[in-house]
Amino acid sequence: MALEVFFYLYKYIRQEIFCILLDVFYFQIKLSFLMVGHTHEDVDQMFSRISIQLGNKAIKTLDQLHEELKRAYHPVPSTVHIDNMWDYRALALQSPIQLADHKNPHSFTFRLVEDSVKMGYKEWPMERVANKTVDITELASAFNVDPMPLSTIPEKGRKLFEAMSVDIPKWEKSGTLGEDEKERWIRHLQTMEIFNEPVVAQAKDLPQFRRICPVQEIQLAVGEDLRRHMLSLTQESTIRTVRQRQRPR
Repeated sequence: MALEVFFYLYKYIRQEIFCILLDVFYFQIKLSFLMVGHTHEDVDQMFSRISIQLGNKAIKTLDQLHEELKRAYHPVPSTVHIDNMWDYRALALQSPIQLADHKNPHSFTFRLVEDSVKMGYKEWPMERVANKTVDITELASAFNVDPMPLSTIPEKGRKLFEAMSVDIPKWEKSGTLGEDEKERWIRHLQTMEIFNEPVVAQAKDLPQFRRICPVQEIQLAVGEDLRRHMLSLTQESTIRTVRQRQRPR
């Protein structure tokens, strides 16, 4: 509730009046956000609802799964069957350099500075802490070409599909699958070696980042205490680029 009032006041009245009211009525306002390494939490929350919806239901086809996914969440999500992806990993492996020692930082920025690509990073996303920078031009140049669709099935997936092919007659015999459901799975497994053009957009076609928060940092009474606490958690990191070993052709 306090957070909703915070943004309402900031949006609809002058900042000076807002700061006076803030001092009078609130001792502390806590702002929460997801940092690098924690953005999976919103996804986890959605999947927990899906898990509850599925419960002990017997989902026998992909079409049934799509319908249950739509019933699991509000607003109703759109579901798309993705049968292939763009192979960005292959592009990255073509670069002569890779990043190393980048485990601890939580905030990253990427900028084109003249003809160089600079990656800025810091332990925590605090406005008053300056970014360290590392030149990643050689790594970024690997992405100047469009990626190719994936064209191989990982060994783990291949073994799973082979096991399913063996199990389908057993499932039909036990009554787990009906005739129509069996035919659906047989057709689906037969398409696993067909690598279609991905239905998802390439990274270059995604919407550009837009800053939606105020450009100027609001000076709050608790701000300095928060920064001191964050600094106490800071571990200095120095990200570097390393040369890859030549791969045998």
